[in-house]
Amino acid sequence: MEIKLKSSGVCGKLNAPSSKSHTHRAILASILSEQKTTVINPLTCDDTLISLKIAKALNVQVEKQKNNLCFSREQFQTNQTKINCQGSGTSLRFFTPVCSLGTKPMTLTGNTSLLKRPMGDLIIALNTIGISCKSIENNGLPPIFIQPGKIKGGSIEISGMISSQFISALLFIAPFAENPTRINVIGNLESKPYVQMTLDVLHEFGIRVVQSENLNHLIISGNQSFKSHAIQVEGDYSSAAFLLAAGALTGKVIVDNLLKQSSQGDKQIIELLSEMNAQIKVNKNKVQVEKSDLKGININVENIPDLVPILAVLGTQAQGKTIIENAARLRFKESDRLNAICTELQKMGAQIEEKQDSLVIYGKTKLKGAKINSHEDHRIAMACAIAGLTANGTTKIQNAECVSKSYPLFFSDLEKIGGEMECKN
Repeated sequence: MEIKLKSSGVCGKLNAPSSKSHTHRAILASILSEQKTTVINPLTCDDTLISLKIAKALNVQVEKQKNNLCFSREQFQTNQTKINCQGSGTSLRFFTPVCSLGTKPMTLTGNTSLLKRPMGDLIIALNTIGISCKSIENNGLPPIFIQPGKIKGGSIEISGMISSQFISALLFIAPFAENPTRINVIGNLESKPYVQMTLDVLHEFGIRVVQSENLNHLIISGNQSFKSHAIQVEGDYSSAAFLLAAGALTGKVIVDNLLKQSSQGDKQIIELLSEMNAQIKVNKNKVQVEKSDLKGININVENIPDLVPILAVLGTQAQGKTIIENAARLRFKESDRLNAICTELQKMGAQIEEKQDSLVIYGKTKLKGAKINSHEDHRIAMACAIAGLTANGTTKIQNAECVSKSYPLFFSDLEKIGGEMECKN
């Protein structure tokens, strides 16, 4: 699908879509609960549908009731021995240990992009606590083969520099171990807010975790049970960031359903927009942003990697220099996001430099329409769509359907607030 966008001023109010990250965690905790559990207002997107597919393969009953999902199970049982996770790294990493609770061996694989996502450190950690799993090609990459069996627990040392999802995966499975599990994170724990989100969900389901202040040391007692619980999924700051940026660049946007007390790291978009001199107001769970004369700033994205593409777009329209630092891990997302966003914005006339672990953007630049390769990456497609609202001429985004990975209604919502576009299948 190709989307054509024209320079547009946006104005309107939208609800933020439900959080993909929170939905994944709510689904997983519900699956692990022995009694019926309800997830209220989950996000339905490509990635969360993969998690539901794996749940059903493990004999979990999933029932849709209006905007909610109800989960129930008697016992785990392997109904399917091979699952294609498509491009969902979260599903792959979270469910690798959970598949060990089944009754038969299972293989998790994925698309070309997913088969490049590192799993080695997680595989080593899981084998340390008694979960038998391996990379089929023995290169630390998917496909991953998992054997059923008991989880013994023990002490794990794991890098915090590769993926916070490794830590979350261990936290979800550790309560099923026969003995306590100690997780010692070596080096800096990047994307720390995502681990905090996992801990918050575990706490809601009655799981006890002893944690250090910096989350580098975690102790989880064994033989715990997930309690039945109705969990409300939060609105997603990651997706809302694109809408808020549209307001700052071209008009006025109000985004509702953004929990002020959220532990989501991408809530930092509010602080960053303010630092860039955006006219921004927060009222309870609503955030309003108006077209502003932005200024360039230095941004450490260690804990907010998903914001990088849209921050780069904001940088092109900010006076002065914007530096986005500590972004090396973006080379191992759905695409090499540092290269992808740099390449596509340069097509539009942006003055942007790609470094090994950073981007340097010189603004303010008048962008021009161009044919954009989405790299089949939802955040690249959405970021370039927002850039297209400010550009002279027409911006054509190829393979735009990739936004369904996290925000299926993105283009529909953008059109509702004034984005001029047409769709070509």
